[in-house]
Amino acid sequence: MSGPPPPEDFSDRAAVEAWLRTQPREVSVVLAARAALRVAPVVSRALRSKADQRRATIVSPVFRANAAAWFATQGENQAAARQHAANAANATNAATDAVALADGVTAAVVAAAPLWREAAPRWAAEAWADLRAHLLAAGEDWDVWVDWYERRLAGGAPDLALEWLYVDIDDALWKQGPAAVNGEIKRRIADLVASRHVGETLDVDPETGRIAAFPAEIGNEPSYANARDKVADALADFRASPVANRAYALNPVLPRLDRALTRYADNPLRLHDDFEDCAREIARAVDAEPEIDEAPVRALRDACGMGAIDLRNAVPEVAENHAARRRRLARQPSAASTSAANRLLQEIGEGLDPKLRDEMAEDAATIASTAAAEGEAMKDGRERDALIRLADRFAWLHRFARQDADKLAALAARVGRTYAEIERLVELISGAKSWWPVIELILRSL
Repeated sequence: MSGPPPPEDFSDRAAVEAWLRTQPREVSVVLAARAALRVAPVVSRALRSKADQRRATIVSPVFRANAAAWFATQGENQAAARQHAANAANATNAATDAVALADGVTAAVVAAAPLWREAAPRWAAEAWADLRAHLLAAGEDWDVWVDWYERRLAGGAPDLALEWLYVDIDDALWKQGPAAVNGEIKRRIADLVASRHVGETLDVDPETGRIAAFPAEIGNEPSYANARDKVADALADFRASPVANRAYALNPVLPRLDRALTRYADNPLRLHDDFEDCAREIARAVDAEPEIDEAPVRALRDACGMGAIDLRNAVPEVAENHAARRRRLARQPSAASTSAANRLLQEIGEGLDPKLRDEMAEDAATIASTAAAEGEAMKDGRERDALIRLADRFAWLHRFARQDADKLAALAARVGRTYAEIERLVELISGAKSWWPVIELILRSL
């Protein structure tokens, strides 16, 4: 975070407002959202009389506003909230959030932290207990909002596909009252749960020996230790190299990787986000300081970027969370990245089923033909879907090309092809020269 440090006394409204004017907009959004969430349970006091009416006129709008404000912290279009943040900021916990932001923690990570840094104060715990009991006793499917608020209390990596269901609701439905809204949210959650673990996978076609697309369930066995260990090895190699003594631009990245590999070693969602962000930061640092563009730096960048891709392929929760985020945040890649995608398809084309190859080439052409400038959000659904498909398929191909001998032997036996055939296919894909620009397309465009 840029600018001066946050004020020590967060009850000083003038000082807080002055400080917020020096900060990016997302700082105001996350502080306001979390401060409002902390005081939300006090609406229970309004239910001591006219409870049925006030659930519709007070409680439901409070949850609606809090859901929209919290979702904005995840990188969506953020409404300007600077003037509201100081009013909502609540002493110690707001100050703690501000210090975390000042230390370089992203707004999305702060938003995902437990709502109270220590135990909730007595007034907040009692207010939530009262409100929770009242809502569950009232029926009207209020349990969807009880679950929503308790996810905020607990913190943790958000399931954006789930959280979006609470936000993407038309005004017309809100006007029908809480029973209609809550029932619709519950229906959407059931549909989301039913739709998960169904997607596309690429595999070797037993008949042709080429890679083709097949609809299949995402695997249920998280296996991310390999990706984590490779990043740890690359980080150790970098630190042991001479370039580490002058690669000052990477100083903000290294502590984040250390935290990811220790504190979050068993959290694939957090590992994925940290690896992906660090790959971007290292790439930007190399662009800004070409003198550090040496093999250990590139290896660390590649290990982070490829580790993020491997985690998406290996862990269903990571794939689902990332897919939800991409459908909201997909951005136009550079012309150089899409050109690299076409070159890669030419290099590996003979190993792909013609239908798959043609579909990927068509998606690359769709992305290249858009009028959006590099880095702009892809608002056209067809173009956004083309980018998502292409990124997913390249990610699978990259992981396929990094299998060890035992996995190749098992794959050959499973599809009824010889080991030599599978080995040649892997060598064709792994030997392509255009992989890093395509990895960059996957990471920087989403």
